[in-house]
Amino acid sequence: MGGLGINKLKDVNTALLAKWGWRYKIEKDNLWVRVINALHEGGFTWDCFSAKKSFGGVWSNIVSVLKKPIADNLTIRCLFKGAMGMGENIMFWLDPWQFDVPLKDKFPSLFLLEVVKTCSVRERLEGEGLWLWRHDPDSEVERIEWQSLASALNSVRLSSNPNKWSWAGLGTEGFSFAIMKKLIDSKRDYSSRIVVDWCK
Repeated sequence: MGGLGINKLKDVNTALLAKWGWRYKIEKDNLWVRVINALHEGGFTWDCFSAKKSFGGVWSNIVSVLKKPIADNLTIRCLFKGAMGMGENIMFWLDPWQFDVPLKDKFPSLFLLEVVKTCSVRERLEGEGLWLWRHDPDSEVERIEWQSLASALNSVRLSSNPNKWSWAGLGTEGFSFAIMKKLIDSKRDYSSRIVVDWCK
C-alpha cells in the first residue's frame, strides 16, 4: 500500500493462526484435534473453540485470535459456518450455522434456559419437541426469542450427508491463508499513509 511490499508480521501471524482454527473445524477426526479436545475439555466459557486459560501455550493464542473482531464486528470464528448435513458435529448453540453468529448470541435468554449447552444440532432437532429447558420459556423476552428461533428452524432439514464447514468471509473459493490475509488488508485504512518522494 505504497510501502516496500513487506507484510505486517502481526497480520501474517493472525492469518496463520486462523488457518489452524479452520483446520480444527474440518479435521475433527484427526489425532491432533482429539488431543486438543482432551486437554482443553471443560475449559471453555460456552464457546465453539475450547481452551483452558491455565494451560496457556499456542492453542490459547489461536483461540484468542479467533475471538477478535475482524470484519464488520464479526470474529474470525463466526466466519467458519456449519453447512448442515447429519448435524452431529455442529454444536446447536455454540457454532455459527443458521445465522452469522451462534444461536447463543442471537437468543441469549433461551441459551440461559438450555440445560445441555454443548448439544449438537442433531440432538436438538431429531426428537420432535424435545428441548431441555431449566423451565419453560415464560417471560416476554423468552417467548419472543422462542417464536423467532422456532420460525428460523422450520426450514432446517437434516440429511444423511456429512456436515461441512463453509467460509463466510471474503471470496467464494473457500478459506485459505491468502484469502484470510486479503480480508485483513481489506479492513485496514491506508488513507493517512505517508508517501515519500525519493531525492535524486
